[in-house]
Amino acid sequence: MRDGRSISYSDFLTLNEKFPVKVEQTKIADLFKIIDNLITLQQRKLKQLKRLKTAMLQQLFVEKNSKLPILRFKNFNGDWKQCKLGELVESLFQGINTAADKVEYSNNGLPIIQAKNITSGSLDFSGSRKLSVQKYSNYLDKYIPQKGDILFANIGTIGPNVILKDTRQFFIAWNILRIVPQKNINGEFLKITLDLLNSKHYFEKLLTGNATKFVNKNDMRNLPIFFSDPEEQNKISNLFKKLDFLITLQQNKLTQLSTLKKYLLQKMFI
Repeated sequence: MRDGRSISYSDFLTLNEKFPVKVEQTKIADLFKIIDNLITLQQRKLKQLKRLKTAMLQQLFVEKNSKLPILRFKNFNGDWKQCKLGELVESLFQGINTAADKVEYSNNGLPIIQAKNITSGSLDFSGSRKLSVQKYSNYLDKYIPQKGDILFANIGTIGPNVILKDTRQFFIAWNILRIVPQKNINGEFLKITLDLLNSKHYFEKLLTGNATKFVNKNDMRNLPIFFSDPEEQNKISNLFKKLDFLITLQQNKLTQLSTLKKYLLQKMFI
């Protein structure tokens, strides 16, 4: 007998299922073969783009104990310089400690974003709770990031980060570090550098804490950052913008195909 989790072999043989004529079966099977092939193709393209991005991160940036990257854009020859992250930013702010501050959530107000809301280089506001702007007006300057700021997950979930490209307002929670680059620093380049360090598991060496692991803000200030002149930074940043756009586009195609397959499975079978 069926119990909701498994079915015996003898019961399986006695299942009474409905089937269309063979010609229709063939057409349906051929359609899903095409969709499955397209999904496989898009998955390969997505994997190739991600591999290309990883390769570019490794080739276009300076390795430790080196002054020059392996690959370089034409007409750039000077050595890269090294400094600490703290020397390139105006400020670093940890987000609101909602437990210690005993904040009260509300139905209206601005969303408060957690580290889990940073996904694939963007922000997902779904599931976020809200804080009243009037009640927490003293939090506005410190805990509401601005366009161009970098948000870095440094508590619990370590490494995901995003650079803000619009003016939407929201609060940041305790497990996000708000990095405010100096006006003359290319924020996109800085964000890509953080991606590179994360891909090399650099932050794992800085972890501290017991139950919840985190990277200390002072350790973040001391991060070694290698950088070139502003024009080369811009070229590198623009390249990765295009790669990220293509990766997002490819991911959307894959999602659409998977959604289409699910829809047709529901509509073409009884």
